[in-house]
Amino acid sequence: MDTTASHYPTLGPTGLDGEVTSEVSDVQREARRFARDVMRPLAAELDKMSAADVVRQGSPIHDFFAEVKKAGLVDMGDLAQLEPSAQAVMMPVIMEELGWGDAGLAMLSMARDFAKFAAYSTGTPEVIQRVADGFGCFVCTQPDRGSDAIDHLGLDAYPGVCPPIGNLTVRRSGSDYVVHGQSSEWISGSPIASCAIAYAACDDGDGFYGDDGRLNYIGLVIPFDEPGVSKGRPLDKFGQRSLPQGAVYFDSVRLPEYFVVAKLDQAHHELASALTFAKSIVATAFVGVGRAAFDHAFAYVHDREQGGVPLIRHQAVRARIFQMWRKLEASRGLVQRALTYHFGPYGPNPVGGITAKVHSTETAYELAQEAMRLFGGNGLTPEYPIEKLLRDCQASLIEDGENNILGLNAVGLLSQSYTSTTGRTLAGAAH
Repeated sequence: MDTTASHYPTLGPTGLDGEVTSEVSDVQREARRFARDVMRPLAAELDKMSAADVVRQGSPIHDFFAEVKKAGLVDMGDLAQLEPSAQAVMMPVIMEELGWGDAGLAMLSMARDFAKFAAYSTGTPEVIQRVADGFGCFVCTQPDRGSDAIDHLGLDAYPGVCPPIGNLTVRRSGSDYVVHGQSSEWISGSPIASCAIAYAACDDGDGFYGDDGRLNYIGLVIPFDEPGVSKGRPLDKFGQRSLPQGAVYFDSVRLPEYFVVAKLDQAHHELASALTFAKSIVATAFVGVGRAAFDHAFAYVHDREQGGVPLIRHQAVRARIFQMWRKLEASRGLVQRALTYHFGPYGPNPVGGITAKVHSTETAYELAQEAMRLFGGNGLTPEYPIEKLLRDCQASLIEDGENNILGLNAVGLLSQSYTSTTGRTLAGAAH
């Protein structure tokens, strides 16, 4: 039998890749090098440090951004200059490789630019100057508004109950807006951030609720050097320890109106777009995390011997590896489909972002679990990478919205679309 390599299937860098341009191939190659040589060693080091030490002066996390800049991979400004169809290809290519390197650092590398883009959208030179060169974060969730903040349209509010205002509020005072309260402790990048884009309930003079019972929302850019802004201690957590998170406190922070990004219906629209984009980032990154789990497991079953032969020679192991492969390719395909829609003429749509995020993170978690089983006892020890991957995947199931709640929200949106296009009404509907 002829068993030369030419008779074996030729796969792309991530599996069943179609033809890509040389530009995309070059970016992918550089992103993988960066993920392997820079992100993985740094993430392993940060994973062993306390949350406070991760963000202290002199921590290696601060060197990471110089490396990111040197690599020239993660610049949302450059991505925004591309045609939408090119963005739909390039963004998942980059984020999958960064997720393959480390989930927490991948999230951090993208979170930093949210406030900068919000500042540019104001068109106000002073706002742009205050935050454009800083490290930003995205403030949306609060101590008493986690899932409620994600469900900003109130689709899942209990019938007859208005959505809660929350701890963090904004009130108009003359020509200014006053921000008071605190964020949740899960604000990514906040311990090292110098500014934020924040969305919260707003009383613009007519109360916090509109005629339809929904909250009146506002989006603002907030420089952290404003009087009244302070931070809590960095959150010590189970997974994604390379992603510093913590609470931000706002003690009657007064901002001129030109710091406002959006109000009322526009604020809901902008928040929905931001959440959709954030979920797309998580989805693409965790395709990479799932691939990392598969790659580690695939290498291990070729190296580890049991019963006198490598594990890969056992049919039961081969069957399990195939199920991992199938799930990984299906996850990448679904996420790519959602991204194509997101950057297409009908997007962005929250249903696409939710579907991609939930499927990708659930799949990555399943792959990390199966990898741990294949590693056996070795998978439980920090000497091998699987236990860290499993911790990172566990965090992803509630990251940017707990998956079950996101699913409810997606069905609420689907139902809303169905009733609006068919003219049907639901008895007892809250809205």
